[in-house]
Amino acid sequence: MAPANQFQKSALDFLGKAFRFRRNKDLLEAPAVPLVIRVAVAGHLEVPDRERVGSLIEAVLEDVATCAQGSATQFCRRLFGDKGPVAWKIRVVSQLAAGVDQLAAAAIRNMANRQIAIEHHVVLPGPRSRFRKTLEAYQGAGEGFDSFLTTAARVLELDCQSSSIENEDLAQAGDVILSHADFLLVAMHELADDHAGGTRWLVEQALELALPVIRIPMESEQPVTIEWSEDERRQKFEILPGSDTCQRLIDSALKVELTAPEGSNQALGWFGSGYVSQFDPGFNEKEYDRVLGHLNQLEPLQSALELVAQDLKAAKVWADCRASALAELTRGSFLWCMLLSFWAVAGAISGLIFPSMSTLGKASELIVLSVIAWFAGNAHRYSWRTHWLSTRVAERSLDHSAWLSVTGRGSKFRRAPYVHDRKRNRDSDWAAAYLKAVRRNASFPSAMFSPNYLSLAHKLVLTNLVQDQIRYYDGEIDFQRKAEEQLETCSRRMIQVAVLATAFSLLLSLQFGLVGIFGQQAPDPAPQWISAAGTLASALGCLMPAAAAAAAAIRFAGEYAQLARRFTDTRIALEEVRVSLDRHLPDSSPEGHPEVSSAYLARQVVAATAALKGEVQEWSSILRGKALEV
Repeated sequence: MAPANQFQKSALDFLGKAFRFRRNKDLLEAPAVPLVIRVAVAGHLEVPDRERVGSLIEAVLEDVATCAQGSATQFCRRLFGDKGPVAWKIRVVSQLAAGVDQLAAAAIRNMANRQIAIEHHVVLPGPRSRFRKTLEAYQGAGEGFDSFLTTAARVLELDCQSSSIENEDLAQAGDVILSHADFLLVAMHELADDHAGGTRWLVEQALELALPVIRIPMESEQPVTIEWSEDERRQKFEILPGSDTCQRLIDSALKVELTAPEGSNQALGWFGSGYVSQFDPGFNEKEYDRVLGHLNQLEPLQSALELVAQDLKAAKVWADCRASALAELTRGSFLWCMLLSFWAVAGAISGLIFPSMSTLGKASELIVLSVIAWFAGNAHRYSWRTHWLSTRVAERSLDHSAWLSVTGRGSKFRRAPYVHDRKRNRDSDWAAAYLKAVRRNASFPSAMFSPNYLSLAHKLVLTNLVQDQIRYYDGEIDFQRKAEEQLETCSRRMIQVAVLATAFSLLLSLQFGLVGIFGQQAPDPAPQWISAAGTLASALGCLMPAAAAAAAAIRFAGEYAQLARRFTDTRIALEEVRVSLDRHLPDSSPEGHPEVSSAYLARQVVAATAALKGEVQEWSSILRGKALEV
């Protein structure tokens, strides 16, 4: 029979897995990802000294590659212990325009020919044929565009606002590039204007995002400089031959990963590992495929979804399955410890009321308390709750990244406030570092944002993200409320029984002079049934408050009512997104419908996934503040 509420589900799920172990090593270890350093490249369309600027671009990229290779070992040791492969690569992201962009593409090709791990991802502000026409005014730029485009690892063709490439389209491409970059490499002169989408505008946007900026001046007498924020100050340095400036830049970009707790930091103890390893990630994989996977009827969206899965699916499935397992372990162990605490009280009272059962009662009390202490010690030592909450936050963040990738956008790195509490959240530091590494390894899919693509993406976001989550919350809200109501009713009934039993015992004492507890005898012997009734009433008067306290502790730890309220608030936020998306459906009105743009879809995805992630972070911060593990 299916459980009627979350309380019953947690109790039955834990009991069903607590005594049988089936090791699944894949679930215990996070999928490894390589170290990826992402460099955005921008600059002027006309470059007077192409040879000098091109050589400087290649020199900077080679320096970055050397530093990344040197950091790869520490990166892998910190995140994956000695088990992770020491893999790394440089990813250059640009528009492949004339001038600096194509000089960078030539440098990438030269470095790749020398077996340096480097790849080129291209973001076009519109369809490639339309963008190529803008290059015809520059000698050789069209041919270079065709040549370099064939060797690019991924090419994203954004949607245009008009029939020609305008500044707004260039600005949109610039925003996408910066969302997939760790720093900006730019070649520009001091007289550049700041129109939207231009080189100076892009530099200003990078500075707004606190991204480091390496400047290669067009004027030969000016040095190459780097500007970035370090120690809460914006600093500017010259890049001198033999200096460690580039290494400091890489260390700054990888600060979270390189300072993460060493090793995978996923130890749960033999019981926790055995419990978690019973879960089958196949279910979570099927769920991912249902939402973002095998959608053959949605070409041309399908090929883009396959690339999104290639980047994020393994980590997303692992985090989803592991978070579910840890939630069951944490909730179930606490719930059963509270129920066992009632048994410990019963053992203690039975020895006092029935002297002949004193030894058995004390033994059962000692055994039960030992089991509770063992679970409490393991939960605290291996931080089961912290593992669960940080993994669930990471899973929601990966879900956010996957949906944003459908619109070509990348995620901005922001550490949740609780991550800074290092004393209690060491495991959260590892989860934040792993999340950042996975996001850095992911990129935008190769796709052309045609009206057909955007229409299909619009339907996918509406159906599989927004409406699917609304249906989920509709069921979960009632599921959590029923748990709260059942526990509240049980607590109230137990207190009522305790009051009635205590009153009954008191009446018997007044009527027959009975004490009826702790082995004392009444002055005048009472009938045997009355003595037994008094003993039972005294026992119930002691046991029922203990049972009510256990139920109250389960309510306090489970946060069922609070979860129901947060689910309700999140559902309301999703409903607002659904209404907006509904207005853009093709058949929403006889007059037609507003054209769907990738920027609009990205905003709706951010609104929906931010609500989902915020819901998890909110109750995560609340549960972290509770001192009681088990």
